[in-house]
Amino acid sequence: LASAVVAQAMGCVAEASLTGISLPKALHFRAVEGVGVQADVTDETGNAAGDSLAVVVGNEKALEWAGCAPASVSTYKKWYTSFNAAHFGNASLLVVVDGTPRLAIALNDQARPEAAHAVARLKQLGIETTMLTGASATTAAPVAAQLELADWRASLLPAQKSAWVRERR
Repeated sequence: LASAVVAQAMGCVAEASLTGISLPKALHFRAVEGVGVQADVTDETGNAAGDSLAVVVGNEKALEWAGCAPASVSTYKKWYTSFNAAHFGNASLLVVVDGTPRLAIALNDQARPEAAHAVARLKQLGIETTMLTGASATTAAPVAAQLELADWRASLLPAQKSAWVRERR
């Protein structure tokens, strides 16, 4: 998730700079596998003199990572679950500002166009195929169905994916 968020953000920053939009500075940026990204956001001059906001963007785990109060986490997770169920998206990015949940963004994750062809070809060759993803089961299930994959694993960190492959060699 973190690398996907960073890639999308980089595209947005590039587009903004082309159109002359000035953006706030992100200081102390860090990404955490399986959770999301965090930065202290300041005004466009980079002035962090008490005016910065701690912004976290990520999955459900980001709520605890961002230091949200337990009651806030419980309430927000209920809302997050109903939000996902009620909207077309099968995944969400959560935005937390200064420890307070502020926004959920619905995403509709889909397989890359070339993935369906690759999976079909592997099946033709008699090669067993399993999808390993860091996405949640809610996100992974429709993608696996789209690719006609019966075997898939979700919510895996990169090290867990590597371990799964090593165990099957």
